[in-house]
Amino acid sequence: MSDQNHPAERKLAALNQTMPFSDEAEKGLLSCLLQDPERVMECQRDLLPEAFYHTQNRTVYELLLDMAAKNEPIDPPAATHRLRDMGKLEDVGGAAALTELFAFVPIAAHYPFYKKTITDKWLMRQLVDASADNMQEGFAHGSTADLEDASQVVARAEERIFKVLEAASANKGGPECQVLNSQSMTHEWLDAFQRICDNRGKVMGIQTGWADVDRTFHGLAPDGDGDLLMIGAFPGMGKTVGAVSLIEHIAVECKVPTLVFPLEMGRTGMCHRLYLGRSGVNVNVSRNGMMKRDDVGAVSRAAQEISMAPIYWDHKSSITTAELRAKVQLHVRRHGVKVVVIDHFGQLKPSSDHGRKDERIGQKEIMECLHEIRRNLGVLVVLFVQLDKKAREKQDRNRPPSPGDIRGASEMVEYPTHIAFIHRPPEVRPWAALDDKEKERWQSLTHGFRIDCPERWHDGRGLPAHIEVCQADYNEHARFIIAKNRWGATTDEICLRFKPALQRFEGRTTHLYSTNDKNRQVVLPGF
Repeated sequence: MSDQNHPAERKLAALNQTMPFSDEAEKGLLSCLLQDPERVMECQRDLLPEAFYHTQNRTVYELLLDMAAKNEPIDPPAATHRLRDMGKLEDVGGAAALTELFAFVPIAAHYPFYKKTITDKWLMRQLVDASADNMQEGFAHGSTADLEDASQVVARAEERIFKVLEAASANKGGPECQVLNSQSMTHEWLDAFQRICDNRGKVMGIQTGWADVDRTFHGLAPDGDGDLLMIGAFPGMGKTVGAVSLIEHIAVECKVPTLVFPLEMGRTGMCHRLYLGRSGVNVNVSRNGMMKRDDVGAVSRAAQEISMAPIYWDHKSSITTAELRAKVQLHVRRHGVKVVVIDHFGQLKPSSDHGRKDERIGQKEIMECLHEIRRNLGVLVVLFVQLDKKAREKQDRNRPPSPGDIRGASEMVEYPTHIAFIHRPPEVRPWAALDDKEKERWQSLTHGFRIDCPERWHDGRGLPAHIEVCQADYNEHARFIIAKNRWGATTDEICLRFKPALQRFEGRTTHLYSTNDKNRQVVLPGF
């Protein structure tokens, strides 16, 4: 009865086997390399020495790699000489063993078969090793006083298996993070740089949809390293609006698979803004239901467009680092997710006891988790952060936010590749608070932009009689302040447009690159 209820016990009892390997394939590959030395450099790129199970075979393989890197002739006599000088000749079986290796296969044509066999056996050993670690942690859970969350143990187990899966997908006898020598790294970099040159004038990474921001960042997460973009704002400045604007452009417009954690507002509240804003319907309809007849078709079209977008919504109001890591890994593997949006940091919880007891340790644990996710999975993580309430007094002086306003800044600012802030000056100094000279200066600065790019500025239609066009533009004024930029310069001069009825941020310019001065970045110093 016990065996029927617990089949895993029978499987564990039956496990009394050696690790997977093929000595014949290892010797066959070495024989091919000795007969055709040009294949050594090919092996160097995608077959690690660790893929060889037997020490003698691994030693010979490492020697051939070293000889190829030094442009030395590769044949049994030269290899014998090198091994004798290194004091390792007897370790591989003597000079006769190398001669036997050379003649082990009659021709080198079966090289691909031997290489694949070695890789497959290496992958199976990695799988067995990862599974053994998972079983050990599973049996050990609960055996200590410091009880670890079970989800964290499961997350680590999944991560181990996922690493084996990545290596298998790449068909390599080593992990993706293998150490490369300078020559191999040079080839890899030249390939990446050539792709950039072949796409001159194009943004290689993920775009925000705000031309001036994309021009400054040159695209986000353009390579396998991923990016961590932290966007901070004081309460009421539009963190969630920023999240919705980015989700719409990245997932709906660009069709980039995006995983969303709407921890603060919830997915229904965020979707009200996403669907109604895209349809051009005032988001207040989500509360009063007062739609016009023409709005019905617009909402239906927007719903159809968004339903086809690769967006994956999480439902939780808070989440631990272990749960976050596991969910991101799962959706990267299943759906090819490239972007992770988290709104916001305050709802992320550390998994460890130490992190839960000490706020600073907890912050560090969360940021390390986000760094690992973006680095190991190569995704763009967009993290929204509410700035320290004690720093809100800066708003009264119309000072823009800075990294020092982030609560626990020392732990928070180290890990992001990019840090930016959303600031809306009208929330701090409304139009009525400006003196006549400031109003005249605003009108003078914006007049030319309004003519050159009318689609991103008010045209005066539909405004109440007591509101001027320049006042309406000021009420929608927003700034995107880049305080840290891995790819280039920082700037505090990027202007955005905040559209309250649609709950959207959009850029003030429409062209990413242009030789026309009229299409270049809007600069409004002092506002």
